Amino acid sequence: MDSRDSLFSLHIEDNDGVSPAEKHPTDGEVIHTSKDNNVRSLIHVIPRREPDGAVVYMRVSVKGEKPFTLNITRPSGSEVTGLSVVLSGDSIVEFADGAVWRYSGGRCTLTATHAHEPVVWKIHPGEKYEAIAFTYSRDERLAAFKDIHPPPELAGFTGEHIESRMVWYAPATPLFIRIAREAVANPYRGPAKQFFLESKALEMLSEMAALLDQSRPPPEDAVTEDDRQRLHEVRHTLMARHDNPPSLVDLARGAGMSHKKLNQIFSREFGVSMHTFLRDYRLEQGQKMVAEGRGVKETAYALGYRHPSNFIAAYRKKFGASPGAQRKSTA
Repeated sequence: MDSRDSLFSLHIEDNDGVSPAEKHPTDGEVIHTSKDNNVRSLIHVIPRREPDGAVVYMRVSVKGEKPFTLNITRPSGSEVTGLSVVLSGDSIVEFADGAVWRYSGGRCTLTATHAHEPVVWKIHPGEKYEAIAFTYSRDERLAAFKDIHPPPELAGFTGEHIESRMVWYAPATPLFIRIAREAVANPYRGPAKQFFLESKALEMLSEMAALLDQSRPPPEDAVTEDDRQRLHEVRHTLMARHDNPPSLVDLARGAGMSHKKLNQIFSREFGVSMHTFLRDYRLEQGQKMVAEGRGVKETAYALGYRHPSNFIAAYRKKFGASPGAQRKSTA
């Protein structure tokens, strides 16, 4: 079974004893409410462009006496690295051999496992659980962790192969919480939504690698002329394809460097991240469209915003006035 067709197979058990089987749709939601309203859940899986990569948002409220249980299997047998941030509540994941992973509010969890393993995910009564998780391929793990020196107990995360399940917990720093909240509140749709989530997923992975690195950071090298030329090519690509940008991984490959290096030197050269640059450029295009007489809703959707209100808020923050007000002033 292709992981693009169904990233997860879910089997839900709620307080009614009802156990509907769910085959999770690609880039869709599974919403479940028990007959007695004691369980309300939303699980949203959004595939990333990298094979076996996904963004998974889960919000579950459990009342009554029985836990909310998910029996989960993934069709792919390849290795998957997961990085999750629990915003509230607690849950546990049970493996068939008795191993248990715990996900706790205010903590981030780094895991590596072979994806075909079936697991049972439980959220106990009284919990209001909210979490977001990013999954990464083996190649992404190796690229992010190859140059770091982690604590000895985490050396397995930097190896070529993960032979057994691995898990590591840490308090969620304010930066991790910010990235998670931004991903949950994603204001975009279509290609803009995909680019935004890719940027959040890779930002999270890069920050985790930096958190694990115990070596002293090397001095920052100046951007070479060759680097500068490639950066301007990346910048031009973002401007030319702002309505349907390539993935960050594809941009990095085209520039002949890792996405981590590209992010770092792009920010150093232009003073903003690639996502911020793309967002601001889109808004500048929106300002021109509004000045030409295009409607606010039409402009918002053309720029990839899910709701016009998100576009209006971003526009006001950047330009100091709403698009409607600016259109009146130029009429």
